Amino acid sequence: MRFFYLICLLWLSSPAFSQNNNYFTVKFPDDKTYIGCNASAPIEAPVITQYSCSLSVGVSRYDEIYNSNESGSCYKIFRRWRLSYWCDYDPNNLQPTIIENPTNSDIGPTAIGNPANHGFLQYTQVIKVRDDVPPVFTTCPASPVVFCDYTNNNTALYGNTCEGPVELTTEVSDVCSGTDVNITYRLFLDLDANGSMETYIYSGGPNAWPVERTIDNGKVKGKIVFPANYQLPYGLHKVEWVANDNCGNESVCKYEFLVKDCKNPTIVCINGLSVNIMQTGMITLPLANFIQYTSDNCTPNNLIQTGIRKAGTGTGFPNNSGSVNFDCTEVGTQLVEVWAQDATGNADYCLTYVIVQDNSNTCTPTASLSGTVMKQNGQVMEGVQIAVLKSNQTQAAAANSNPNGSFGPMPLWPGCYSLTAAYNDTEAHHTGISTWDALLASLHAEAVSPFDQPWQFAAADVNGDGWITPEDGWAITQMAIGGTPNWPVVPNWQFIGANSVVPQDQSLLTAAQTYCIAAGNTSPFHWVGVKTGDLDNSYYTGSKDAAETSKRTATFSAPDQAFEAGTTVALTIQAPEVQGLAGFQFTLDYDPTALSVTEIQHNGGLEQVQTAHFDATHQITAGWQNAIAFYPDGAAMFGGKTTMTIVFNTLKAGKLSDFVSMNNNRISSEVYTSNMMRHNAALSFVPVSSNKSGVSLLPVMPDPNPGTEVVIRYELTENSNHTRIIVLDDHSSIISEQQVSGTAGYHEVSIPINARRSGAYTVQLITDAGIKTERIIVSKG
Repeated sequence: MRFFYLICLLWLSSPAFSQNNNYFTVKFPDDKTYIGCNASAPIEAPVITQYSCSLSVGVSRYDEIYNSNESGSCYKIFRRWRLSYWCDYDPNNLQPTIIENPTNSDIGPTAIGNPANHGFLQYTQVIKVRDDVPPVFTTCPASPVVFCDYTNNNTALYGNTCEGPVELTTEVSDVCSGTDVNITYRLFLDLDANGSMETYIYSGGPNAWPVERTIDNGKVKGKIVFPANYQLPYGLHKVEWVANDNCGNESVCKYEFLVKDCKNPTIVCINGLSVNIMQTGMITLPLANFIQYTSDNCTPNNLIQTGIRKAGTGTGFPNNSGSVNFDCTEVGTQLVEVWAQDATGNADYCLTYVIVQDNSNTCTPTASLSGTVMKQNGQVMEGVQIAVLKSNQTQAAAANSNPNGSFGPMPLWPGCYSLTAAYNDTEAHHTGISTWDALLASLHAEAVSPFDQPWQFAAADVNGDGWITPEDGWAITQMAIGGTPNWPVVPNWQFIGANSVVPQDQSLLTAAQTYCIAAGNTSPFHWVGVKTGDLDNSYYTGSKDAAETSKRTATFSAPDQAFEAGTTVALTIQAPEVQGLAGFQFTLDYDPTALSVTEIQHNGGLEQVQTAHFDATHQITAGWQNAIAFYPDGAAMFGGKTTMTIVFNTLKAGKLSDFVSMNNNRISSEVYTSNMMRHNAALSFVPVSSNKSGVSLLPVMPDPNPGTEVVIRYELTENSNHTRIIVLDDHSSIISEQQVSGTAGYHEVSIPINARRSGAYTVQLITDAGIKTERIIVSKG
């Protein structure tokens, strides 16, 4: 220490000191403001310019942190800097000279250490951390919140104005302040129920209700604590929730809330009235005869409205109905709805009954109903169930059609009735259905060939939605190939009136027919039976007269494949090369001693080919139709495209042509064209060039190719040590090359086609035995 002071004394007496009496110059750090509650305040030390004294200047720092709720600030750091000049420092006798923080500037001041202040200086830097993000309400309703009241009116609260319980709550979160959030409220109440919110209550004001504050999963919940059993009057009120964090930010959530009556009035009926039809053939019963009593939680009894109607004849409160009438068509037990409605519009009813009697034999039937039931082609239908329903949907009469197709006469009282017909047959739903029927439905749906007969609408609407759409065509195809056992919505037979016309909404055709009968008349009604799904009359006639049957055979083709036992083999079937291909269906039989089906792939060139596999009978059926073939530019779209690929496991050696055939065993194999021709269908196997290794390169999928990726399919009957697939463009440039499996059997490989344009490309399968080539067309659209 003596050495230290000696050096200082020597320096103070030196010529250098005499030339400059200042010890050092210091620039203190600027005041700073940082945004974000998690922002860190970096340390920026004072900048000291030292003129002499090699022992330098000592610098110390001390931080004091204060929370702040002033606007724009979350907390402040008061950072105290002290500078001690060691050559003139006496810790026992000196106090620091305070350098004041400028009040009008954030720039840190510059100060000089000199003999007068002994170089012992202190300055406090102010650092603010600011939070600009206000609290967030978890939910803030955009529409009025409804509070339903089911309690009885408490006249001690608001007199005759009804009231209901209310629970006002909110939930708030804040990133910076966490749960240190204050919640207050402002209420605007309509306590006199006059439509004006005249009462204002603030949570900080006199007689205000307290806010219960709870914490749940880091969020602050607020709830206004009303006194026990306290309720607010019916009407529209408003609440404004105010949330303040500890950084001076505020959020407001305001919404209206409605207190209303939600309780239906109570009505109790008188049951089992018995009345006798008057000589006029009618009886009128006043509403009061059916009511035992009514009551409501809010509406006085004298203001409760009542109404009556026959059960099932309407919905909602029956206005202007003080009585109910019955006539001779309604002798027997009749159900009645007796309604009550309060002043708010809440309504409820009780169901009772009245026994209408004809003790004076006034209601002798003076009319009758008879008719016939015929198929669309004029053939009679026996055993069709005819039902005659009264206005209350109870049955007035019923009959079955006889072997001549006729029914009745059924005695009835004059009036209007609903007639229905139903046929419970045991015949399979697919009888008489083919993919040609599905194509006819699609032609109507696409407005290519609209129906002109009402029975066609009933036959084609197989999903019962009231419209003919492509979905009906899809469902008919499924039925034709045996993919579904029955129509899931509509019955096998539907019935329309013989006088029906082409409808705007075909669902009206098969609805109950309204029919009115006059006194003294024997009125006939004739039904037409329609076989669901049969649009070409093939069920009725046994022939296919909707299209001309051609003597030509349209041939499907498939590459023949030789195989050994214990491998897989793929059968790819190409559609016939015919102009205007519009649809087809076929049956395939396969030998179960040689082949078993593992997969049926539908990613060929024809979209929406439908198939069904019947494992027990070793058959596969397929159906497809598309109305686009009837468009001018659609005639050449589908011929020759890939229909499907069937992958088999092989159980013994042979060729596909030995074990697979197309026939009519389950459904007819036939092809349809846009010139309304129906052709027989056959399958031809195309021999595949053989080589010593039995290499087969099958048609790629999909076809046509979309331009991004294709599936290369190939089959090896023997292992190949070096197997590659190369894709070349029309300039013979390689655009893709990869090593693939050389194991004997069937394989599929996805190859990306990153071509820049549409066009023809070449696929090469290179094996030990040589090269197999396939041309593909890529469409970038």
